[in-house]
Amino acid sequence: MFKTLGAALVLALSWVSIASAGPLAAGNWNQIARIADDAGGMFDGNGNLLSTYSYGTKTANALTQNSDFQIAFDVYDTMEILFITGNEEVWGKTSYADLRAVIDAFAGNLATTNIQFDARVNGVEQTTQGNVLSRSGFAEDPWISLLGNHFDGVNNGNILWGENNYVGSHTALKEANGGINVFVSVQTSVPAPASLALLAVGLIGLGRHRRLARA
Repeated sequence: MFKTLGAALVLALSWVSIASAGPLAAGNWNQIARIADDAGGMFDGNGNLLSTYSYGTKTANALTQNSDFQIAFDVYDTMEILFITGNEEVWGKTSYADLRAVIDAFAGNLATTNIQFDARVNGVEQTTQGNVLSRSGFAEDPWISLLGNHFDGVNNGNILWGENNYVGSHTALKEANGGINVFVSVQTSVPAPASLALLAVGLIGLGRHRRLARA
């Protein structure tokens, strides 16, 4: 009985561990940027999170390095982008295509929400409505707020991204949580139809060989 209870407890704890694991524990991710917790401003560069932009140097200690960087990356239709604090306590994940569309619109939306995240805020995993502030001619844009409009993001310490080394209360989240790391999902390769057909033929041949060997 005790062995059964013990096994059940171990199983329950393993499920809790899986449920509480951050998004990096599932799927394939490529780190493409970091805003360091260097007592300075937001991201030092000014590339609007474009996939072709690069800045600084990604080191072997990219998750904790004390300098900002961004590298170029490939894009595919269903790609996701993840902003996560260095201590992995706060994060927001959304479609890169949706984010790109709002940034490129340059609508200057300050006071309403215009993007949705799968997120972890205040210790709770939830869906949030955030804000992307993108204005033509403002080097510090785009600003990305995890929860609420731009003003909510600044006042409540939920700013995930800003550029041009902008200094102010906007930096609260990255300074208190070990910086902010940015990842994009990596496309999982799917076997081509021809490869699947060859595999099927091979399995059929193996089956016939075994039947003949037994005859």
